[in-house]
Amino acid sequence: MHGPVEVDAHMTEKLYDLKQLKEILGGNSEFLTSLACIYLTTIPVNTKEIIQAITKEDWPRVSKLAHKIKPTIDSMNIKCITSDIRTLETDAKNRVNTETLEKIAVKVDTVVNTVAQQLRYEFNL
Repeated sequence: MHGPVEVDAHMTEKLYDLKQLKEILGGNSEFLTSLACIYLTTIPVNTKEIIQAITKEDWPRVSKLAHKIKPTIDSMNIKCITSDIRTLETDAKNRVNTETLEKIAVKVDTVVNTVAQQLRYEFNL
């Protein structure tokens, strides 16, 4: 039986690549599954917090949160937002181009949530 999320996640091209993590972990699938669970419980929450912080113009918080999730974006090779997460971190820190940050944060949030769906599908979570 296929639910809509399962079909969507299966049909969409994967936005992440775990090759790098698999090499580091030496094929430890249990650990990879636990990393997927950590992603699901933290990263989507963090991107929502970034959007909320932008709404409040709390630029230090935006920068801090972007910095916090950057290693996850990099290690999971989520290429379509690697530069966006850096822009959020740097521009918020320097308080430049702040009017564009919400649009960038919404894109990052959308990608992060799509990756979450795809991870749920891949790891049966």
